[in-house]
Amino acid sequence: MIVPTTWSADRIGAFGGIGPSLKYELYVVSGLDGSEFDAVNGIRNGRIKELPSLHEPAVTGRLECIKNP
Repeated sequence: MIVPTTWSADRIGAFGGIGPSLKYELYVVSGLDGSEFDAVNGIRNGRIKELPSLHEPAVTGRLECIKNP
């Protein structure tokens, strides 16, 4: 799936599987400044624009267990 967006940021990730029933995704992405979130713009104003994108990195991931591979 491709989601069109104007959001640009540095990121790096890894994904794969461990056996037939376990899949994983792990990403290091640009951090956000939560003090800038608001009801009108959501998280958009939380982007840290003045610093290089991975100056304050955040980690996110997903682990999926498939019952019947």
